[in-house]
Amino acid sequence: MQVTNDVKVSSIAPSDSPLALKEGDIYHAAVKERLPNNEAVLKVRNQEIKVKFEQPPISNQGKTTIEVVDPKQTPPLVRSAASQSNVQSSTVKPSDGAVLTALNDGKKVTDDVKAAAEMLQKKGIPLSKQTFQDIKNFIEHGEGTLSEKLETLSLIAKKGIDFTPLQMKSVHEALFGDSFANHLKDIDSGFVFSEVKGQVYQKPGDVYSAAMEGIKSGDLEKAIFLLKEAMKEDPSQSALLKKSVVQSEQLLRLAESKAGSPDAEKLLKLANNLLLSTLKQQSSTEVAVTPIEAPQENVLLNKVNDMIKAIKKEPDLARVIQEIENMSPQLPSDLVSSIQQSGEKAKKLLDIGKEMAARQELMSTLTSVAAEVNKKQADRHPQKADDSYQLNDELFASIPFESKDFIVKTISMKLSQAAIDFKSFKQDITKNLQTIEQGIGKTPAAKPLLEATIKQLDQTILRSDFMLYTDMKTEKKLLTASSQLSQAKQLLAQGEYPEARKIVADIKKMVDKIMFKPSDTRMQHFVSKEVAQLQPSSPGKQLLEAFDQAQIGLKQQPSARGVFEYMRQLGLTHEAEHAQALAQNGKSSGPESNLKNILLQLQNDPDSAGQHSGKVDAMLQNMTGQQLLSKNDASGLQSMMFNLPLVLKDQVENVKVYINSNGHSQKIDWENCSLFFLLETKKLGDLGISLKTNNRNLSIDIKNDSQGFKEKMEPLTDIAKERLEEIGYGIGGIHFSSLHVEKKQTPADEKQSIKQPIITEKGYDFSI
Repeated sequence: MQVTNDVKVSSIAPSDSPLALKEGDIYHAAVKERLPNNEAVLKVRNQEIKVKFEQPPISNQGKTTIEVVDPKQTPPLVRSAASQSNVQSSTVKPSDGAVLTALNDGKKVTDDVKAAAEMLQKKGIPLSKQTFQDIKNFIEHGEGTLSEKLETLSLIAKKGIDFTPLQMKSVHEALFGDSFANHLKDIDSGFVFSEVKGQVYQKPGDVYSAAMEGIKSGDLEKAIFLLKEAMKEDPSQSALLKKSVVQSEQLLRLAESKAGSPDAEKLLKLANNLLLSTLKQQSSTEVAVTPIEAPQENVLLNKVNDMIKAIKKEPDLARVIQEIENMSPQLPSDLVSSIQQSGEKAKKLLDIGKEMAARQELMSTLTSVAAEVNKKQADRHPQKADDSYQLNDELFASIPFESKDFIVKTISMKLSQAAIDFKSFKQDITKNLQTIEQGIGKTPAAKPLLEATIKQLDQTILRSDFMLYTDMKTEKKLLTASSQLSQAKQLLAQGEYPEARKIVADIKKMVDKIMFKPSDTRMQHFVSKEVAQLQPSSPGKQLLEAFDQAQIGLKQQPSARGVFEYMRQLGLTHEAEHAQALAQNGKSSGPESNLKNILLQLQNDPDSAGQHSGKVDAMLQNMTGQQLLSKNDASGLQSMMFNLPLVLKDQVENVKVYINSNGHSQKIDWENCSLFFLLETKKLGDLGISLKTNNRNLSIDIKNDSQGFKEKMEPLTDIAKERLEEIGYGIGGIHFSSLHVEKKQTPADEKQSIKQPIITEKGYDFSI
């Protein structure tokens, strides 16, 4: 799956675009060729440009410094910046300070400011007088050490960001300022964040109880998953249980392959009862075990359909009539008389030799009966008839009385549209895959259609509304589909048509079987969000409630889409989504309420922010800095940096995320990239997780300095490997090492504080 970088604030021009000269800008240039009429060819920022000097150039060859006088003239008019300081020697260089003194109104420049200016000029960054003054103020009055400020300026230059005071301060705040998490803590230290309980079961009895509940609620797959995880952690589980789990899973897969047929329900019932029976023997708790019976309407409908088939194919019509009469007492009372009357009429027609008319009579009656049974089933189980979602009693009771009608109506409308969108998406994908399967090896159009289908899948996972409500099983299947289709694309490029065709055919079958099923957990989160919006609170509390809703959603939905929605709710895509809305609709409707939106409102209303106005400004700068550091790079390499608050053990903690990848069409190549997570924890201290992937082969390095860390974490590695392999990664290995590299220190070194992992021009740096 490829992830589009939507966190950007604005795009960067490619490196091969013409250099845009601005009046007053100063450049460090190399003289490539001197031409008549005071013209010359210069190399500026790795591009050759033709310019005209006001006066003859100081140097025929070598380096010089120019100031742009008139960029609109052809060729652009420049002057030697050194000549403005009455420096006539051809050996003058920026390091001599003459140019910088001129930019500083003839005043001497400090060594710190000179170091910053020289670094930027070596990178080809133009220095106008205003830019120089802004950088000078940042170096002299900004918070932090000189090395931190130089690191900030270096990254701003790399990202192509303008050197304005606000943007320098924002990037510096994101890199070296107090964490977003700490600011949230200070807003209201008494705020209690919602507890999101994970399904962690310590004792076998708990697992058995949870598995039984899963089967009783119709989620056999969940029960099998829980038991398999328990057996991994405790291999001493009984052989009978292991055998039952394997057999139940085989029956479940067989039932899925026969979806829609009468056999499917029988197989599913058999799998349920087999596992329940074994769990009852294993469990020490008394749990009532009730066989899972198919709904009565389904049984009747199957019998009616069997009779319709018999009317078409059974040569002995008298026998069919007898079977229909035997079945009629099982039908609803209002249908029995019509069946009996139809049977009597069919007998009379058969007795006088009109067998075809008798069959038509029975067919007409049974078709009507089938329709009536279907209608009764729809009335009793509307969620099965139209894929709508029924609020469970607990969830319905949690809605304030005065808001019930509005929220239920909102949910119904959203889910109705989601079901329609899912059906349309499924039809499009299936149709595309069928065309691709037929076209592989026969037409060149198969490859671009495959690429478009992968893109559509990725967009669906990250952007479609119905993915907000569906279960994680469906999301995982779509992620797997995207991953395997990418593999088919590679095989297609290599000319391995049969293998590519087989993958496409398998994915087509899998997508065709996916059903839209809203998740109770996700619907509960949606309802709680709607209720929260109907209950106004103070701006400070509103900010914390918005973050609380975001972290609940992330923990309930720990998936690709869940992480993306979490970042959206923080506000990291705020400007991009407003711009998209403006471009598409002509209105800046933008996204739903998010943390950045609330922070902007607080900033514009100082009375509401009150004593927290300083923290509001710092959080906004931190978030803006993250957005700037995650812009598209002109270099072809994509680096991103995020500073994310997470609730761990009822406390807001900070997680830093660094991403490096080859950039292509504003996308991160998930098959070839590297990520580094830095978590600040109280029990384990700083915890670093380095992930590097090359052609979907993943290498993981977990870094921590605490004693016995490896022994504590190793039991979890198998689970991690299995889950990563499910979405298309091959695991090269999981390694453990120290976060901070020990080295001999001199007395001077000991006075320095430990350097935290930071992002640099070449990527993230977590060494010391």
